[in-house]
Amino acid sequence: MKNCHRIIFLIISLCILSGLNGCVKHGNTAFAKKAGLSGVKEQAAAEFSMAGVKDDLIVHVPTREEVEEKRKEVLAGMTEEDAERLTEAIKVENLAWEHAFMWNNLEKKLSDPESLSWNLIDKTGWIQIGWGYDPEVYQEKKTDEMTMDEFLEMYGTPVMTENYKDADAFCRKMEELKSTVSNEALRRDFDQLISNMQSARETHDAAYIRNVYEILHDMDYYLLRYGPTEMGSYVSDLSLVCTYYGVLEVYQNPRGE
Repeated sequence: MKNCHRIIFLIISLCILSGLNGCVKHGNTAFAKKAGLSGVKEQAAAEFSMAGVKDDLIVHVPTREEVEEKRKEVLAGMTEEDAERLTEAIKVENLAWEHAFMWNNLEKKLSDPESLSWNLIDKTGWIQIGWGYDPEVYQEKKTDEMTMDEFLEMYGTPVMTENYKDADAFCRKMEELKSTVSNEALRRDFDQLISNMQSARETHDAAYIRNVYEILHDMDYYLLRYGPTEMGSYVSDLSLVCTYYGVLEVYQNPRGE
C-alpha cells in the first residue's frame, strides 16, 4: 500500500511540474509577442522560458515593463550623462565576456587553474595564452616518456597576445562606475562584480569568472537594457540573450535598498 501511495504521489508531482513548465513557457511567449518578436525569435524566447530555473527553483523572469520600472528606480539620482555612460560601459563589458565565453571557450580554458589563459586575468601587456606546435613534429619527437609540457617547452611556439585589461583594471572600472550610482542595491551588485573578480585572480577558480559573467549579463540584458528587444534586430538566435540568471541584488529587494 505504501508503494502505491508513493507511485501516486510521484505521478501527481510530475503533473504539477509539467503544468508549471507549460505556464512559464506560455508566459515567455506572451512577453515575446509584447516585445514585437515573431517567428524564430518568438520561438527562441519560448524555448528558453525555463532559463530562470536556478537551484531547482523557478525564478520569475522580468518583463520589459518590469525591467524599465526597475531601471528607472536604480538610476534615480544619476545625471543623464552618467546613466548613459554606465549603460554603455556594462554593455561593452557584457558583450566582450559573452564573446569570450561563446567563441573563445574561455570558461573551459580557465577551468584549469594552471592554464596560461589565466594570464588574461593576472597581467596586462604582451602575454602568453597558450602553445602552438607542428603536428608532424609532435609525431616525430613526442615520446611516451616525455610529458606534454616538456614537449611544448622544447618544440612548441608560444601563443602571444596583447592584453589591455586584467583583473585590477576591471575592478578599477567597476569602482569608477559604482561611484556614480546612488541606489544601494545596485552598488552591492557592483561590489559582487569586484569581489568575484578579485577572488578569481587570487584562487584561479573559474566559478568566480562565471559569476562575473552572469552578473554582467543580467545587468545588461535585464536592467540597463532589455535584451530580447534591444538585440532582436541584430541576432537570429535569441536563446543566449533570453537567458536570465536571476543574480542581481536589485531584484532581491523590492525597494532596491
